[in-house]
Amino acid sequence: MAAEQLQEAERRNGAASNANYGKSIQDFDPPKKPKRNKFAMACAILASMTSILLGYAAAGRTSDWIGRRYTIVLAGAIFFVGALLMGFATNYAFLMFGRFVAGVGVGYALMIAPVYTAEVSPASARGFLTSFPEVFINGGILLGYVSNYAFSKLPQHLGWRFMLGIGALPSMAIGFSIMAMPESPRWLVMQGRLGDAKRVLFKTSDSKEEAELRLADIKEAAGIPQLCEDDVVQ
Repeated sequence: MAAEQLQEAERRNGAASNANYGKSIQDFDPPKKPKRNKFAMACAILASMTSILLGYAAAGRTSDWIGRRYTIVLAGAIFFVGALLMGFATNYAFLMFGRFVAGVGVGYALMIAPVYTAEVSPASARGFLTSFPEVFINGGILLGYVSNYAFSKLPQHLGWRFMLGIGALPSMAIGFSIMAMPESPRWLVMQGRLGDAKRVLFKTSDSKEEAELRLADIKEAAGIPQLCEDDVVQ
C-alpha cells in the first residue's frame, strides 16, 4: 500500500514537472493589474478641476446679479443636467462633457452655499451652520460609496450609468427646497430692498435688537445712510 502511494506521488510530481517545463521565473509571478489609460484619467481630472474653477469664479458675480437663492437653484440645475449627460453618455467624449457640466455646478455650489448660510444665519449659530456644507460634502462622499456598492450589483452596462446619473436626484431636491427659504438680507439691501431685508432679518435673528444691529451693519457696508427708513432705495 505504501509503495503504491509513493508511486502515485512520483507520478504527480512528474506531471507537474512536465507542465512547468519551459516556463521562466516570470511565469510564476502574480498576475499583473491591467494598465490604466493615463490619457483618459488625465481628461477626467482636467474636466473636473477646470470646470469647478470656472463655476467657482463665476458664482460671485452671478449671485450679485440674480441673488443667492437663485444662484443655488442654478447650481442645482447645472449639476442636474451634468448628471443626466453622464448617465446617458454614449461615448467617452460625451461622458467627459457631462463631467465638465457637472463640475461647473459643483463650483457654483461650493462658493455660494457658505456665503448664503453666513448671510442668513444669526450670530449665535453662524459658526455652527456654516460648517454644514463641509459636513454634507463628506456625507455625500460616503453616500456615494454606499450607492456605488449597491449599483455595482447591476449589469455592467447599467451599473455605471446609475452611479453617475443618480446625482440628479439630490440636485433637484436642493433646487426645490431652496425656494422655500428666504433670500439673503445682505443681497436685498444691495438691491435697495430694505423692507424685504428687514422682514428676513426679523425672522432669522434671535432678537429684534440683533436684527436692527445686523441691518445697520449691512446698510453701512452698502453705503446707505443709517437714518434711511424707506422700504425701497434707488
